[in-house]
Amino acid sequence: MDLSRTKSPPMEKISHPRFTAYYNRMMQRPVVRRQFDPLRSEIVGQAHGVVLEVGAGGGQNFPFYDPKSVMRMEAVEPDEAMLVYAERNLVNSVNVRRFLR
Repeated sequence: MDLSRTKSPPMEKISHPRFTAYYNRMMQRPVVRRQFDPLRSEIVGQAHGVVLEVGAGGGQNFPFYDPKSVMRMEAVEPDEAMLVYAERNLVNSVNVRRFLR
């Protein structure tokens, strides 16, 4: 079987710094946090074991993972600008092994 025909083309770099800055600024606003934080706490707080977060964005969910329940988390985010914010949100959060783009 010739696998050279089944290979995917190289992935283009994805980075939207303006949208990323706007999105992350909006997610930090108190009125938005009052709406989203209880939902994040309820949903993300149920995670346990090894977690794969797909579309990690700016890492807004990271602080809501319980380090006693989550052994390890791996995050996938295709936007490189979002990864910068996600890495900043790792402070006081669970053991994130790696970020994948």
